[in-house]
Amino acid sequence: EMADSSSSASVADSRDAKKAAAAIERSRREAAAALSSKIRAALRAPEHDAAAAALLAAHPAEATAARAAAARTAARKAQEAANAAEVEDDAATLGRGVARLAALLRSARHAVVYTGAGVSTSARIPDYRGPQGIWTQHKRGAHNASSAARAQLMAMPFEDARPTAAHLALAELHRRGLIAAVVSQNVDGLHLRSGVPAAALCELHGNVFRERCAACGAEPLRGFDVTARSAYHRHATGRACGCGAPLADTIVYFGEKVHGATLARAQAEAAAADLCIFVGSSLKVLQSYKFIWQQPRRPPIVIVNLQPTPKDRSAALKIRGRCDDVFARLLAALDLPPPPPYDPAADPVARAAAENPPPPPP
Repeated sequence: EMADSSSSASVADSRDAKKAAAAIERSRREAAAALSSKIRAALRAPEHDAAAAALLAAHPAEATAARAAAARTAARKAQEAANAAEVEDDAATLGRGVARLAALLRSARHAVVYTGAGVSTSARIPDYRGPQGIWTQHKRGAHNASSAARAQLMAMPFEDARPTAAHLALAELHRRGLIAAVVSQNVDGLHLRSGVPAAALCELHGNVFRERCAACGAEPLRGFDVTARSAYHRHATGRACGCGAPLADTIVYFGEKVHGATLARAQAEAAAADLCIFVGSSLKVLQSYKFIWQQPRRPPIVIVNLQPTPKDRSAALKIRGRCDDVFARLLAALDLPPPPPYDPAADPVARAAAENPPPPPP
């Protein structure tokens, strides 16, 4: 019994010692945090503030660390501002770049175009990292804004958007066999509405007009935005498929996985490509798709974007121009006429809207 009592006392002492050590560590961290806050405030104080100067002198190591952290923050903000700045090539440089792009397209057998939000900005759909982009304006948290929230920033619903000159030019280039496929990060459906057929289009992050049935695989196209209830990891639309199973939207938010069949299609296009053209994308997201960049053949890369991208140094050609202007010039350089104007009668979303009017707001 004495042995049991001694063992219990030892366990209790050990527990008390751990609690005391944890309390001491907690107090140490709180004191360090308080000191760090005071030092940051002292660094912002006027030079003639004697109390601030005394505090910094009394804690030189902490003051040095705080200055270094402030310098890193300032450098990061400066880099973010530089990355958001849009720089356009002068007319002569732009002309040479477009001529070279035309030559690359003529010689390519399987050109794949990757598009980002910049291709849709002239349709009044905001991008993410441009000067007026969602990410730039709202910083962290806005990147997973719902499609409805993005429509509020657009001041119009997605249904009212129309394909841009760049969308129409890409559709024309596909019709003429100069582009094999379009792989888009955009969810606005404008490539499909401009005339790029679904068989030549891979929408990595979904389409606000398309639903998907997990049971039978059906993907009905609607004439209205199906994402009214959409949010991160919440995709049910409240409608049912013809097979009776519930339907979900096709949107892929940051942190979610691309649909398996869509990813496989994108991988197949990357493997077949002998020319990759990136249009209106910062490549901040696309750079994480390793299958694009690690193909054995390493096809030449062309980037059309006003801002710097992580892949500029590895590009065979970088064109700093507005998408609509670049593609108008490209058609001319290829001796092609301007594309036909947008035709609502040929727009599958507009046809779906006429056949099945949108439901009343929830």
